[in-house]
Amino acid sequence: MLLLTLAFSVTVSAAFAESKSSRMGLAMTSPASGQLKAKQLYVVEITCRPLKKDLSGAIKQSAFGLVKTTETSSHLLMLSAKRPTQTGGKTVLPDSALFSNIVFSINTADVLDQRKCNDYFFVSGGKSYFLTVVENYSKEHAPGQAISILKNGIKLAQPLFTLFGAGELSLAVQPLLTAATGVETPYRDLLAELNKGDNLTKSEPLVPGTYQVSTQYSAETVTVREIASAVTDRNTGFTALFDQQLTDTKRMQPPVTHETCNTILGDLNALGFNSPTDQGYALVQLAFRAGIKREDVLKACLPLEPAMAMARLGDFYWKGLPGYRFSEPEVQNANLIDESKRIIPPPFEAAVPSIVKLIDAGNQILRLDDAPATAIAKTNEIFADKISVIDNTNDALFGSLEGKPPLDALLQLKNKGVTRLGCYVQTSGATDAASDGAVAILLGFVIPVAAKEAGAEDAITLRPSFANGKISSLSISKNRAWIDSVLTNRTSCNELKIKK
Repeated sequence: MLLLTLAFSVTVSAAFAESKSSRMGLAMTSPASGQLKAKQLYVVEITCRPLKKDLSGAIKQSAFGLVKTTETSSHLLMLSAKRPTQTGGKTVLPDSALFSNIVFSINTADVLDQRKCNDYFFVSGGKSYFLTVVENYSKEHAPGQAISILKNGIKLAQPLFTLFGAGELSLAVQPLLTAATGVETPYRDLLAELNKGDNLTKSEPLVPGTYQVSTQYSAETVTVREIASAVTDRNTGFTALFDQQLTDTKRMQPPVTHETCNTILGDLNALGFNSPTDQGYALVQLAFRAGIKREDVLKACLPLEPAMAMARLGDFYWKGLPGYRFSEPEVQNANLIDESKRIIPPPFEAAVPSIVKLIDAGNQILRLDDAPATAIAKTNEIFADKISVIDNTNDALFGSLEGKPPLDALLQLKNKGVTRLGCYVQTSGATDAASDGAVAILLGFVIPVAAKEAGAEDAITLRPSFANGKISSLSISKNRAWIDSVLTNRTSCNELKIKK
């Protein structure tokens, strides 16, 4: 992977990053302004058309009209979380991409011509993305290497991959995609190859609206639009895509439980699939594939809104579900899941006050022989009346609890040697944000009460889940990657020195 020398890197503007002129006549226009709304689902649609039939002019000619056989000329569009940078006068593409559409790539030995494209992919708002168009000339690698990577490693029809973010795929939500994990490495390999050559780029923030891109050989239109439901969107291909992604999932196994369906709903909600129609469609399709009975889906899985939305869909959406269809009256008469049990993660900022109170009150309960009444009161304020403790350590070191008062949960931690809470971070895809609906990771330390320092080996992670604004469960783990994500660049945690 190409490493960027940060000390000498600067952000590339929307204009060309290098002083060299464009041989292809690369141009780009973009919407004037706008932003992607948080947790809103967007589709990015790309259409391409050729302007010249012959691509051979894209290969550099020598002064005597001879073709240089060591050069590969490429034109691509890419979506990434970063702009290209410039280091030592050379434009460097980001080392990862969420999506890349290769319009064409050619050398004297091979050609990849995708100038008649009609592609799309999804993004969820609330993050910064950049649409970058690239004119690349690679001379430092064997002819056709980039084309070989494209032909053998990257399948462009993976539109949902971008929702999870390159390099941040949640272990829990990977099964909702059929090929996502096979995309990230080829993209990085491709970008590393392209960075061996010369890049001319234009880069703009991704916002709703229409972008126009052109070279002498092709023209591309990129449209970014908000969608209310992937299932009922005017592009009926989205429903087929949803089916494709759900086909191979192993997430739902009989018997169906509230917890299983809540976790899937949390996954979908975190990715921007907030539409009750999309959520109902996903749950019904997953349940059917798992062999779960129709009656059990209504009783133990579907909340009211997704169930009603699914019941209202026409025949087209029930194809392939023989004997499974249900009506609105059946939904109304069913013993539906209690909406209060549906776990919708709060924004991280909204959860922080409860986490801080948990640290303050929890430390007093864990460290003192007799728990102060004020600490117990503060604990009862931030927790649900009855909570669960889920022990995910390999050897069940702490034990699980179900439907117990909050104080019992903290006393269980105390009995297992946890004497201090402190340091927390927001979860991300890399720390499996969607696996349990937890928006934060909090550290606990199994150390003597008098200890003044601790290391990662002494730590456990506590992942709080919320229901109706209060902490409803704590999941315990010793996942070292999660622990390290909290301790990165920290020298202390709540008066405790961190050993390196």
